[in-house]
Amino acid sequence: METNRITNTEADVGELLKGAVQDLETLASQHMKLFKTEIKEETRKLAEGAISLAIGGAVLLVGGVILGITLALALLAIFPNLPWWVAFGIISILICGLGALALFLGQQRIATAPPIAEQTQEEIQEDVKWLKNPK
Repeated sequence: METNRITNTEADVGELLKGAVQDLETLASQHMKLFKTEIKEETRKLAEGAISLAIGGAVLLVGGVILGITLALALLAIFPNLPWWVAFGIISILICGLGALALFLGQQRIATAPPIAEQTQEEIQEDVKWLKNPK
């Protein structure tokens, strides 16, 4: 009789372990699906942003060249005795300074950007905490 009881207990423990393993497999599968979805969404957003940046950058480049020429010519009109290369040099230095400032600010923003797949990371951390202390 006692042997039957031990066998039943072992079967129950085996079923519990099997269920726990299946639950962990399901959980890992769900995390992978969430991770893939997040990566696809973030990649799509990055691609859209990159296209907008490329178009905006090209338009801004043409506009900046035309504005630089215009400002240099305006400087020559205001100061007629100024050599042309000085006028263009002054405007070029100002534009380069603004470009350097924009690069610096962009680098600051990139450095503080949140990590990729933040939601998946949070979910995994919660699961690890729960596995360590399942109350």
